[in-house]
Amino acid sequence: MVWRSAEVLEVSQRNTSDPTVLSWVILGGICVGSVLAAYCLLTIHRNPYFSRGQKLGWLFVALAFPVFGPISWMVRAHHEKKYQESRGS
Repeated sequence: MVWRSAEVLEVSQRNTSDPTVLSWVILGGICVGSVLAAYCLLTIHRNPYFSRGQKLGWLFVALAFPVFGPISWMVRAHHEKKYQESRGS
């Protein structure tokens, strides 16, 4: 009976995932989110097409949602720039 439980313990220890891989994935996600947030801070501040209130709102969205906020900002800013350029031409 003791031999059987030792075998089960050994098998269960071999099937665990490597915690270092998970930590690298989490670290990569944090780095990507930080770079996207920093990029958005700069581009939101420099964007001439939005008012101060809109910029403040986008800053909140970009910082509150670390990955999806900056991606949505980049999409929205791109469309706004195209719209303003087509309107001005």
